[in-house]
Amino acid sequence: MKTSNEEHSEESFSIDLIPSLRESLPVSQQNILDNVWEQYLFFNKDYPIRGLPKLIGKQKISDALKGIDKVYINEVESSSNRVLKLNVLGALLSVKGLNLANLLLRLLDFIREEYIKDPLLSNITSATLQEQLKLTETQVIALFKLISLYGLYNVAFSLSGWSSPKDWSINISDEIIEFWNFSDSKVYLSTRLTEFHTLLISQLNNPAKATVMDYFESSDANENINNVSMKEQTFISHTRVQALKELKNTSYDCTRLVCLCTEINDCASRNNIYAVAVLTRTIIDHIPPIFGFKSFAEVASNYGGGGKSFRLSSDHLNKQMRFVADKFLHMQIRDKEVMPDMHEVNFSRELETILAEVCRLLKS
Repeated sequence: MKTSNEEHSEESFSIDLIPSLRESLPVSQQNILDNVWEQYLFFNKDYPIRGLPKLIGKQKISDALKGIDKVYINEVESSSNRVLKLNVLGALLSVKGLNLANLLLRLLDFIREEYIKDPLLSNITSATLQEQLKLTETQVIALFKLISLYGLYNVAFSLSGWSSPKDWSINISDEIIEFWNFSDSKVYLSTRLTEFHTLLISQLNNPAKATVMDYFESSDANENINNVSMKEQTFISHTRVQALKELKNTSYDCTRLVCLCTEINDCASRNNIYAVAVLTRTIIDHIPPIFGFKSFAEVASNYGGGGKSFRLSSDHLNKQMRFVADKFLHMQIRDKEVMPDMHEVNFSRELETILAEVCRLLKS
């Protein structure tokens, strides 16, 4: 009889399955993942879509990416260019995937050891990791690049400040308590990677319904929220807007924030997609001082007071929403276009989570 650790659904992504998952991909897709990772690792650049013909010949891009698109790799707009970005799963399926997984496991094992010594452990620098784990400079850079990718949700650490890929640090979150309950770092990491993989499969199969928060906080009450048109609901709840209005905090004045929330609700009700994208980005750029940081990227990486929902929401807003907003703001006219859809910019639930924490912090 198989143990729970040996049983895997089609949505599993365990460390032990990495070789077989890679083997199941066509050689052309393995080459794509390898080249995108190497471009990011060695040149700190995303892979330009126009470079794909070198790897796939005259094959259609959509055919070349079939099965890995939006699961291991994403096509996004960067300024006026289309580029390919790996998530953490895609990096682990590259030719160096097992080496990368081993770096993560060594990091987790070290965190566990340090936590035993000091339960209030809060920060670890790359210099400490390099010295204690005897990492090469290349390994330090590879580890930094890996943990900066989208997808390491809900793990015991998060990337903190950095000045370069060689000089960085991680924060230890309260998730360390749950990690402590796992006897094996490999099982813990495999569980977290499977959660993320399952989320991506869910989004792929039902993009109009699935979001990050749908997967981690689903309930019967909110199951069909994304199937309701924006004319039938508010983007930010009236209750939340009213709570912001009633705040009497002397350190921060929410007048402009309330105005932004009111305008985004009005724009969403009119299906003004571009306006919703821009206003969402404006809101997250407006509020970081409330959390004690200068940018929302710092909030997403460092703020530890909001729990699991906050971490998931802030990471999704900082990465996915920012890509969408950049595309809308900077993409120039092309010979063929498609109409944008409200689902592309509907980050209302994540924004609600962030604003709920704003209200909690500013309560007098």
